[in-house]
Amino acid sequence: MKCWGYNAKGQVGDGSTVTRLAPVAVNGVTGATALATGFSHSCAVSGGNVSCWGFNGNYQFGDSTDNDSLVATPTLFTGVATISAAGNDTCVTMPDGSARCEGDNALGQLGNKSAWDYFSPSLVGTADPVNGYSQVDAESFSNCGVAAGGVVNCWGDNNYGQLGNGTTNGSGFPTPALGVAGATNVAAGPMHSCAALASGSVKCWGKNTYGGLGNGTTTSSPTPVTVSGITSATQVAVGYETSCALLSTGSVRCWGYNARSELGDGTTTSSSTPVTVAGVATATQIAVGSEYACARLTDGTATCWGDNDYGQIGDGTTGGSRPPSTVTGLTGAVQIDAGNDHTCAVLTDGTARCWGNNQSGQMGNNTATSHEPVPVPVSGLANAAQVTTGIYFSCARLTDGTAKCWAENYFGELGDGTKTQRLIPVVVVGVTGATQISSSSLALQQGRTCAVVGAGELRCWGYYAAAIQFKPIAVVGKIT
Repeated sequence: MKCWGYNAKGQVGDGSTVTRLAPVAVNGVTGATALATGFSHSCAVSGGNVSCWGFNGNYQFGDSTDNDSLVATPTLFTGVATISAAGNDTCVTMPDGSARCEGDNALGQLGNKSAWDYFSPSLVGTADPVNGYSQVDAESFSNCGVAAGGVVNCWGDNNYGQLGNGTTNGSGFPTPALGVAGATNVAAGPMHSCAALASGSVKCWGKNTYGGLGNGTTTSSPTPVTVSGITSATQVAVGYETSCALLSTGSVRCWGYNARSELGDGTTTSSSTPVTVAGVATATQIAVGSEYACARLTDGTATCWGDNDYGQIGDGTTGGSRPPSTVTGLTGAVQIDAGNDHTCAVLTDGTARCWGNNQSGQMGNNTATSHEPVPVPVSGLANAAQVTTGIYFSCARLTDGTAKCWAENYFGELGDGTKTQRLIPVVVVGVTGATQISSSSLALQQGRTCAVVGAGELRCWGYYAAAIQFKPIAVVGKIT
């Protein structure tokens, strides 16, 4: 293969940025059967695989990076039939007749019903064909979900290896966490993620500075590692660098960062292996927030521990750190969720109660006071089946499969098509048949929510790195 012409971005592919007035050989390409040239990048197909070179600032190489290259660089495209490039995009057709594109998407030119750039090949014209999602956990910069067969797929930011795909390259579409099978539950954090398996074991991956991976080390890992000593886990939850597992016995074990007593063992010493939460023996669900955690008990009450600066422990006090303490006045709880610094629970009658930071109206009771150290009712919310707490907002899934959200809405995290703050719940546009919902809760400002809908498909809304989504859109990208 040979190219010639303008070469300021290396689009000629000879390893230089010198404009070529006559054809020169492209470095690293042999056996090319098809080629395509964009505005400042070029690509070639060889043996069904694609290599690109030149400008990659809009991810048009499809190699999960935005690194320019003066020579041919392998991409994630495989099994390609034809290729085309234009502007800062690259598209291919596959033998099955489907098409995939990646790169600049400011005007929706990738055809995937979105408006943000894609790091990797994105399926054109349909929702994610890997349906069968049973659970999703949204975090501010990355998400994970349990798909059919217990496979865990993650996507988004990957600076710490929190996608579990063996790299630290971000991915704009779901990629499998390596070696994780039979997962029943996944928890995504801003720096690490964990999954509970059907075997009762737990695997974690990502940043491990304080032992949040639970394998007895403080060595970070972009591939999943097994948590030490956990053999009967039924659920897992993560915070910044803290992880907890609910055991089949009703006890709870936590590991990782512990400066605010979030491990619940009566100390402030971090641990790289699981320790037992003191006094919790009948837990049926757990939730981990920013620097605190909660457990819902079999009798419908709840206990929380750790950071209490905004009253998120719910025992009527504020400030400092708390050992496991009973949430005041909470009875009949059927589900609980812990956020950045506020907590919410759904009760047996379908109503919800929230407590903690209320500066943006997270309580949903038509106020925006500084804090509520005991549970208060969410206004106008009935038939709730599940609640999820974001950074400065909250959402609820209702029994009819619709969803409502309230509080901060700067990034469209309420999904009502606006950026207007709401002090009482408003309907999320276009969400029907929802079976599970999750909101990001562990970063500054950026908020996002994802829901499992219909036949296990995913819809997300709120903050993304390249665009704000005011209404739910489909998560796309084929896993092969």
